[in-house]
Amino acid sequence: MRFSTPLTLTLLSGRLSSALPAPQEESTSTIVQASLPTVASTNPSVASDQVDELAQLAQQQANASLTDNASKRSTCNIFNVAVRREWSSLSNKERKDYTNAVLCLQSKKANTPTALVPGAKSRYDDFVALHINQTLNIHYTGTFLGWHRYYTWQYEQALRNECGYKGYQPYWNWANTAATGMEKSSMLDGSDYSMSGNGEYLAGPGEIVIANTGPPEIRLPRGSGGGCVKSGPFKVCLVCTCASIRC
Repeated sequence: MRFSTPLTLTLLSGRLSSALPAPQEESTSTIVQASLPTVASTNPSVASDQVDELAQLAQQQANASLTDNASKRSTCNIFNVAVRREWSSLSNKERKDYTNAVLCLQSKKANTPTALVPGAKSRYDDFVALHINQTLNIHYTGTFLGWHRYYTWQYEQALRNECGYKGYQPYWNWANTAATGMEKSSMLDGSDYSMSGNGEYLAGPGEIVIANTGPPEIRLPRGSGGGCVKSGPFKVCLVCTCASIRC
């Protein structure tokens, strides 16, 4: 699994174009907003640094707000705020705690009525089914960010309240490994402390075109996998059917 350089630049540019702020003359942040980039770089390494710089500024602003709330005795302050961390910053134990909680959710009976989604067999499937059924209403709309923020929070709460998970939903900074290959990242290297490995190779048609993005279209080259996942904590035992039976 590997992103080509043109795709990397396209995705980075799209991410930055919607995130880059207009320069401001005054700021009390460590990072002065006037010095922030306003155009996405065409160099993948520089573009990744730009995203990190924006994230650092956002973190500083959030910390300042939380510190201010602490002085006002707000119910949400810097002493009790939940922190979602990037996957590579988690210890092996923290990674395993997370994937074990997901496996736990996959072992619990679904709440979604069979008449609504016959394929929903587990609590994990509940979240998959919800996202599929709402796809046309929650993408390419003004509610995209708000809906997915609440959706992620609900999933996080299910992991914590139903499966005893003590951490918070981690995230993956894909830009760190988009140029070098996803299979080399700690998240997708197929180890016991990853989220998964690459699937078995499946021969198929040529490029995959992501709909409703153009023009220009986003075209993904055929990857090196596509079949059953046979490594990592979510590997399947039935090679032919990829049934949801975990090893």
